[in-house]
Amino acid sequence: MKKLLVNYTGKKGGGPEFAFEMTKALTKLDLEIYVIISKKVSNIHEWRRLKVKRLIEIDTYNNLIELFFIWLKYLFFNIQSKYRLPSRIDYIFVPMEQPLTKTINNWFKGAKVFLTIHDVEPHSGDNLVFRLFNGMLNYKIKNFSYKIILLSNVFIKKYSEKYRFKENNIIVLKHGLFNNISNTASASLPFKYKSKINFIFFGRISEYKGIDILLEGFYEYLNNNSEASLTIAGAGDMEKYKPMIKKIPKINIFNWWLSDGEIKSLFELPNSVLITPYRDASQSGVITLANLFHIPVISSNVGGLIEQVLDNYSGLLFTNGNTKELVSKMELIQDHNIATFLTNNAYKDLISAWDYNAKILFELMK
Repeated sequence: MKKLLVNYTGKKGGGPEFAFEMTKALTKLDLEIYVIISKKVSNIHEWRRLKVKRLIEIDTYNNLIELFFIWLKYLFFNIQSKYRLPSRIDYIFVPMEQPLTKTINNWFKGAKVFLTIHDVEPHSGDNLVFRLFNGMLNYKIKNFSYKIILLSNVFIKKYSEKYRFKENNIIVLKHGLFNNISNTASASLPFKYKSKINFIFFGRISEYKGIDILLEGFYEYLNNNSEASLTIAGAGDMEKYKPMIKKIPKINIFNWWLSDGEIKSLFELPNSVLITPYRDASQSGVITLANLFHIPVISSNVGGLIEQVLDNYSGLLFTNGNTKELVSKMELIQDHNIATFLTNNAYKDLISAWDYNAKILFELMK
């Protein structure tokens, strides 16, 4: 039986859910699985219920200074003796690269690494210092992994050229549904407005997410469609958007990091439509949340989103930055029959994605 280590030390956001769902699917196969995760991972209770050979919870960090000292500690840390791990691990699965990824991988000499790359290129507006520090710690892992996992076909060539990695050693897996959210108890959000149609944006507030495009589109949409509300939910700096927000009636702003219960409450809002107006993107876990809750999706046509949202089949696409086109899609999605057609297709295509992904990895290990 092959011995597989899952190495994930992120704490919150979509990463913990992606890592958990992939690991859960892998536990159904003939593998001996060990897991190393952060003690502070947001879904720790789910991990503790997972049937693996051993779950190892380690200290991580909250800022760059803590990261430096924890990295120094783990440079000289003997994980095998402390946790009585086997001397040989055959494969390491990295669900999402983190600053400690390479340091932990170094504890297991000879193991072949499956590295999942969520973002081939940095997003516009991302933290440059953190990106540089993460790149410094993990500069070799991208070149010397056994297989690279991408979540979109559109980035295969770009990744291959950027890291001089053979295309036939790059595999593409689907981003599946975050099923655990549906089992979470709802925690109510203070909605001020609910209408015949409720447009929602959810996620970290960042430059590349295109909040300004969404606000401009919704403002235009209201000229001919008064019975609508907009909700923007997520942590981040909203200061630059406040002048536009003041002009718009029926808008809910929840500017904090939402708990799982609050996320569920957001996606249970009746007559909802998710909009992802991103300027650039590799893929989006938020879209799969909408798919899980049978909420139709309108998305910009950038990066890997064109593979997640198949236009007029599992969602609607608009040209990046084109607010008039966005408005026309917002009007089209009001048709209940169209919305139902799109959501049914999106859910059907992803219902077995995690098991499908796990079987692909298992065959490569064999």
